[in-house]
Order: sequence, then C-alpha cells, then structure tokens
Amino acid sequence: PTPTYSGSLNTRRMEIAGFNVMDAVFPAGMVCGVHYHEQPSVAVVLQGSISKTYAHGKYTSTDNSLYTTPSGERHELAIGEQGLRLLIMESARGERPSPRLGARLFQRVLSLPLPSLGLLARQTASELRQADDFSALVIDGLVSAMLAAASRSENGAALNSKRPAWLDRVEQRMHDAPGVPGRI
Repeated sequence: PTPTYSGSLNTRRMEIAGFNVMDAVFPAGMVCGVHYHEQPSVAVVLQGSISKTYAHGKYTSTDNSLYTTPSGERHELAIGEQGLRLLIMESARGERPSPRLGARLFQRVLSLPLPSLGLLARQTASELRQADDFSALVIDGLVSAMLAAASRSENGAALNSKRPAWLDRVEQRMHDAPGVPGRI
C-alpha cells in the first residue's frame, strides 16, 4: 500500500471526525506505477490534472473535479504538466466512512466534474493552511457539505439510491435458474 499523499511536495493535514483531510501539492509530470491505498478517499482537484488508470478504465480529473479511490483498488497515475493541488478526504486508519457522510462514495471508482465543490474545497484548504482554534469545526462542516453535494450529484445520487429488496430476489432467481422459462 502507498499513502495517498505519497510524492507530495507540501501537505497540510488534520484529522476531523474519522477523516484525514489534506491539502496536498504534487509535482508536474509525476508518475506512480501500479499501487493501492489501504484507506478509501475522495479528492477534489483544486488546480492541475491527474490521470488514473484502473483495470477497467482510465479517468482524468481536472480543476473542480471530484474523484474517488476505494481501498485496495489497484491503479497507476500521472500528474499533468501544471502539477496538481488536491484536497483529499481519506478515511482515518481503522475508520469506516459514516453513511451520514456519503459512505457509498468511497466504495467505487468515480470521477465527476463538480464545479460547486471548488469553493468549498478551497475554503477547506485555506482552513488547513491557516489553522486556528475554530478550524476543526469549520473543516468538519465543509467536509460534510462536500460529501453531501457529491452524494446528491447525478451520478452520486445513483450511488445512494436504495435498491428494492424484490429486485435482488428476482436477480438471484434468474441467476440460480438461467434459461429455465417460468421459474421466476
């Protein structure tokens, strides 16, 4: 496993409500071969770009995009020519993201342009870099707002929709008796 901030030139970090929240800067042209992370994370690109290649596809995220990295998901990455600055929200070691905070976002690979998150992510990064007695409270609220906004997004909403139990039963029956008419 590789730490989420591995290769960062400059990282500010704070643990808030079961998350490590990081403002991390990566050098232009950095490449990292196949690796994985123990902890799941959600990141917002503040500046620059990152391309991540997984077994099932390649995703490029640029300014104001959100991307997710589930724990154990093998990938490789390349940082763009402008470098990269990210706000990373990573589940703290041993912690599982709360359903209240968009836990399903952390369970699959996702790359979404979400311009509305840019301002919240920049405010969070600013709080990390100028920490005072109130920063933990402010960051906690901003992280909750970002995860809620991502969960409500068009693709995020699909992640959080509850499948009806009857659909699971139908799929299981179809799987158990493929090609047998009338067995559903």
